[in-house]
Amino acid sequence: MKLLMKWLICFAALLVVCYGFPGLADAPGGIPGLAAAAAVLWLLNLLILPMLQLLAIPFSLITFGIASLFVSAAMVALTDAILPSLDLNSFWLCLLASIIVSVGNMVLLRAKRRQ
Repeated sequence: MKLLMKWLICFAALLVVCYGFPGLADAPGGIPGLAAAAAVLWLLNLLILPMLQLLAIPFSLITFGIASLFVSAAMVALTDAILPSLDLNSFWLCLLASIIVSVGNMVLLRAKRRQ
């Protein structure tokens, strides 16, 4: 159930970015393309993100944690580079998508703690 919720959070973040900024972000594959992009983003966040955040610990200490947002944005940008079904035109949209994913995961974690 938790895995499905994390995928849904990735999907919602990409959906908000692509349909909230139609001139800057595009989803040529439509909803199925966004679903595939969410799956790739979820896998990258599961497998690669922890290693990159571990490597970025010195930068995170210097910037008081802001560097971890840029590492997460790099995962969204990598998803954009891998899949043709996602077209984000700026790094700032990748940063916005990573913030939405982070907030969604934080809400999910707090809801799980209350149970």
